[in-house]
Amino acid sequence: MRRKARFFDVASKRGFTLLEVMVGLAIIAALVGALSGFLINLSDARARLTTTIERVECADAVFALVDRALATAVVVDPQFGAGVGGNESTLRIVRSGVGLGQGDAPLFADRERCEVRFLASAGRIEISRGDRRDIIDVPVRTIRIRYLSERGWRDAFDSRDDAMFPVGVEISIWFGEDNPQDGDASVDPELGLDREGSADMLADSPDRRRFFRIAGAPRVDPLARRAIADDTADDFRKESEAP
Repeated sequence: MRRKARFFDVASKRGFTLLEVMVGLAIIAALVGALSGFLINLSDARARLTTTIERVECADAVFALVDRALATAVVVDPQFGAGVGGNESTLRIVRSGVGLGQGDAPLFADRERCEVRFLASAGRIEISRGDRRDIIDVPVRTIRIRYLSERGWRDAFDSRDDAMFPVGVEISIWFGEDNPQDGDASVDPELGLDREGSADMLADSPDRRRFFRIAGAPRVDPLARRAIADDTADDFRKESEAP
């Protein structure tokens, strides 16, 4: 009985073997690695979601400003000039403020100038309404603004010179970081343009795109508009494939 009791007493005091310790450490390392991978994937997913939300909010801010401004835009204003004008990187709209229409007060009151501008040196979009200017802190590779007329797409437009609105305005936005250029995309204060190297950026589809129709603009048959769009796409494809 004493030998048996002594045997169990010694066995109960025996520690872990080296193999058992190594197996335990391997299991712990596997669990830690799996947990670390899960946390890293969760962090990446959260960062991607945050980036997506920021880009959506940036595009919505630009589109909402343009949509509201074009709803009450004027063709020509004695003070500001063209009611709708700009180039591929800048869009300026002069709109009428809407009053309450009570008594003798006019329904359309003071004029206000709104602007969307791409700052190539900073890789950001600047929007302004009246005297207020805001730079949206979301990285943007480039933007492209096109103006649809009765004869097709144009890279620049001035409603004062044309004495009419464009049929519509299309805004495309490419998000992401890019090597900043020297100076802004619009070097001329009015309709200047400097977009060297932007052809490579426009090779892929934009992240956000929207077309705005303008009330009071010349009408273009939907089939004709589609033909204009197809011709423009073919021309752009040929330019991209050219050596």
